[in-house]
Amino acid sequence: MAASWNKGYDPKEIARRMEDVKSIGPQGHVTFKGFEHSEHAVILRTMINFGSELPDVEKERIINRSTFEAGKKGKITPEGILAAVDELTIEYHKRPLQEFHLLTTLSLYRFSKISKQAWNGCTIQFYPDLQKKYIAGRRQILDSAKRRVLGGLPRDYLEVKAITSGKSNAEAANNCLDSINLLRGIWNLFYNRNNWIRMSSGKRDPVNKILLGPIHSLHGPTGGLATESWWYQPEYQGPVSPHKLEKDITDIHRFTNNVRKCLKSSCYRKDIESSILMYVSALDLQDWDAAFLGLWRGLEKLTHTTGADSYATTVRRASFLYSDREYHKQILTHLKDYRNRSVHSGSSNSDIEICMFQLKRYVEDAIEFHLGNSSRFESMPLAAEFMDLPDDLKTLDRRINAMKYAKKYLGHI
Repeated sequence: MAASWNKGYDPKEIARRMEDVKSIGPQGHVTFKGFEHSEHAVILRTMINFGSELPDVEKERIINRSTFEAGKKGKITPEGILAAVDELTIEYHKRPLQEFHLLTTLSLYRFSKISKQAWNGCTIQFYPDLQKKYIAGRRQILDSAKRRVLGGLPRDYLEVKAITSGKSNAEAANNCLDSINLLRGIWNLFYNRNNWIRMSSGKRDPVNKILLGPIHSLHGPTGGLATESWWYQPEYQGPVSPHKLEKDITDIHRFTNNVRKCLKSSCYRKDIESSILMYVSALDLQDWDAAFLGLWRGLEKLTHTTGADSYATTVRRASFLYSDREYHKQILTHLKDYRNRSVHSGSSNSDIEICMFQLKRYVEDAIEFHLGNSSRFESMPLAAEFMDLPDDLKTLDRRINAMKYAKKYLGHI
């Protein structure tokens, strides 16, 4: 299926402006003056429907490249951009799969004994020390990257290797990092759901115990670098004390296996996994205001609050999960108002840690609701319809009787 323009967009003006800043060098190389190309490329990512499944990182690459390819062939036009997108998409699909190894670290005691894990086509292994075949390439990346790292590199984190297949460096790295973060999100959920409140003083620490190290490198199967580019954690502020999970390892594995079973039976597994990734990403942050906003976005996703819905939708659906619904409506309304004040004032509040932990509870309960009912609903929107049901039993009985009659009535039409 060919690429097309999404409804509501007219790409002619964007194409014209790109053409205005385009230059062609003596050897036919296309360049763009200033920063307009970068701005317009971001807009094109929203405007274009690819018509086929592609990793998001590849969509970004193809759209960026399409404008250069369209510019080579003459005047940049909407038709020329789509033709270039289709050509680059076909080229991507023809690429052979390659094996990649991503190396990183976790803030776990380096002698932790954790069994091999497999998630979404990615095998994750854990080591106390870096394997010899990766040392030279990994050292090269760390030497290049350490100037960008605040607080110094960790020295006693657990080494992690993730193996996957992909058609490009970026695709492989993203798949590995998503798989590691999903596993890490489940482990942090195991710990965090038992911590209902925290009151700190001094330095602000992230809520999560298990954090990613700052630098990630990509290697081939023999250990050499697949690329000299590297990936890093922008929120990293320095190493934390590695967490020891030995006393919890049996319970962690049991919890992880239960989550895996729930995800496997879910009809909307990707939505639940995406919510877990949003959850772990928010609670990695030392900026608690940003963490709070990240958690609220996660709650909106878990309650399927879309752009057309109001904050009241989030509050109503999230509170449905509790027997004392009115009480939780009050807390959620308070958190909604806190969120709005925080966004509009742009300043922090002394209550931020308490509010963050209050909101964390609702996100965790919503995640566990979707996991526990993973085979009951066909999609996240249908789960949200369930959350919209009234909690009054008489009202529910009236609806049930009306629906039974509607089914009988329609059967006679």
